[in-house]
Amino acid sequence: MVGFRLGAIDGSKVHSDASKHQAMSYERMKEVIWELARLVAAHGAADETDTAPPALDLPADHVQRVLERLARIQQAKADLEARWTTDHPDTQEPEGKAQIDFTDPDSARYSAP
Repeated sequence: MVGFRLGAIDGSKVHSDASKHQAMSYERMKEVIWELARLVAAHGAADETDTAPPALDLPADHVQRVLERLARIQQAKADLEARWTTDHPDTQEPEGKAQIDFTDPDSARYSAP
């Protein structure tokens, strides 16, 4: 006789490891947001004066990618802050090493045993 077990998909737990290359810490997010916002502001100021130094003479598609990256990182930062406030109601801002993964925000990065 062959026995079968009933397996339910509801509430199942799946192990996932996040790639360290697709994750960003809260501290790094703040740094990158500042750097990208500074680059966009400098590029915008150079466009207005028409005296752009060669370093700020960027193609339009590059500027668009920078703006998309900036928006993606700002959204991830907001998600991390929201998750942090629900998990740690006694603190306002996440710890610097708190991180989120861009591929799968629900997964966490673990070090190998």
